[in-house]
Amino acid sequence: MKLMFFIFSSLMLLGTSMKVQAGYSCSFDLRYGVAVSDDHIRVLKQDRTVVQINRARYLFIEGKLKRLDQEQQDLLYAYARGFHDVVPEVTLLAKEGVGLVTDNITRIYSGLVGAEVESAQRLLSQMKKVKEKVKHKFGRSYNYYYINPSKVESEDDITTSLEAQLETGFSNVSGIVTAIGTFDSSSETEQTSELRKRAHITCKKLYKLNKLEDALLSKVRGLTPYDVIIDRRSE
Repeated sequence: MKLMFFIFSSLMLLGTSMKVQAGYSCSFDLRYGVAVSDDHIRVLKQDRTVVQINRARYLFIEGKLKRLDQEQQDLLYAYARGFHDVVPEVTLLAKEGVGLVTDNITRIYSGLVGAEVESAQRLLSQMKKVKEKVKHKFGRSYNYYYINPSKVESEDDITTSLEAQLETGFSNVSGIVTAIGTFDSSSETEQTSELRKRAHITCKKLYKLNKLEDALLSKVRGLTPYDVIIDRRSE
């Protein structure tokens, strides 16, 4: 069993082609869930909408419309546009990143032991479950892109080392953007190169959106409790 633990742990590193690039990480995460459509943004706390922005112009806090002056409206518009840009991209990065990681792990392990071996079939089943859990956390439903407030949790029977790395890599925005942003350039493919570039761009957008949010929170009374974007370096 200890040997299997070691193999699974090694596969996580080998299969994902992820070596951390020196000094790179994306520290920005979301404190709440967020759902965006063409005309709406909803901030979710335990599946309850606490903040809603309609057409990038109308702000509702706990269901009540806030009257905004021109400066506040301009900040709200830029803030809403930022979420419309970032949330769909994060959900796509999560889907494509976890697909690349789990497919590589399954392919390499199956190549080592044979695709028909029971342990390979079990691993394939587990990787499918991981994909589904990430899809539930970061996904699309009808015309909404969403990031759910719930965490991604691995199955109890996955080895401890693999489970820990999966949760680190795919349980939150910071983990996903950092993991994809550190795909190893020494084993470059067109797919990993493009994903890494997109992750770096997304992190920069999150930085700018966090600055916008700080400005908006300082101007709109009652919005302060719903500071959505957090910088984990300051925690």
